[in-house]
Amino acid sequence: MKQYGKGVTTTKKTLNIAVLGGDARQGYAAGRLRAAGCRVLCCGVPSAEPEQENWETAERICEAARAAEVLLGPLPLTKDGVSLSGAVGGELLIAELVENLTPRHTLIAGTLPPEVRRACEAKGAAAAALTDRDDFAWLNAVPTAEGAIAEAIRQSTGTLHGSECLVLGYGRCAKVLAKKLAGMNARVTVAARGGGARCAAEADGFPAWDLPDLPDRMTQFGYIWNTIPAPVLEEALLVQLPEDAVVIDLASAPGGTDFAAAARLGLRALLLPGLPGRCAPKAAGEIVARVCLSILREQESGEGNQCR
Repeated sequence: MKQYGKGVTTTKKTLNIAVLGGDARQGYAAGRLRAAGCRVLCCGVPSAEPEQENWETAERICEAARAAEVLLGPLPLTKDGVSLSGAVGGELLIAELVENLTPRHTLIAGTLPPEVRRACEAKGAAAAALTDRDDFAWLNAVPTAEGAIAEAIRQSTGTLHGSECLVLGYGRCAKVLAKKLAGMNARVTVAARGGGARCAAEADGFPAWDLPDLPDRMTQFGYIWNTIPAPVLEEALLVQLPEDAVVIDLASAPGGTDFAAAARLGLRALLLPGLPGRCAPKAAGEIVARVCLSILREQESGEGNQCR
């Protein structure tokens, strides 16, 4: 086994990894994988570093699949079900990706639609979704939380120091966010559905409310971050917010905020999924590469079944 920094190991033989499409994260992920000793082939990947322009490239997925046994797709793999997300220099089709899968391939991407998972199974290819993994979720929560705080500061005329902040939900991202806000001397309250989540928030030192407790208590908050992927911030709650309040929604589209109502009320409310790729692409790309190598290490050693 060969060591590649931060506890990540892979085999002694050179891994051939084709990085496909995506945003700036993919370019930085390619750089981290190359630095780890992998042979990296880029196909439709935005250039993140000047030297990347001289790396091996492929114009078509079929070329990449012939040259590599690991295919690293974007986050998410696809937004329209037809093509890979964010490819530069031409469209990369899901159909071509599926057609070129073989039993020697491992497909890794942010998310994998059910039809792609079924195709991997039918072709005998291994598959893993980054968003299914705890290590990726925890690591990715850091740039997400920092980006969410930065965007709130940009949208506000005040300071977070001493402000009343509400965090909706208390999963991984919300936990990191709440702790970072507390470190900036903001007064943080958590609201969550689950009793376990509320107890965890209390154990971390935050007042914790059940969601039904929110009505008539929203007037105090100048900043609200939502991480719950379901309708939460509806008009009856939004109307109670101060007129200069800022709402940052981090949940998967369409988010948990009634954005039409927020617009009518003149509130600054933003849906910001995929923040790491925009606010911290280098750090986020390095996280992608790190977890990708962990998946391959597990696949090699037979740990768990993350790759099937």
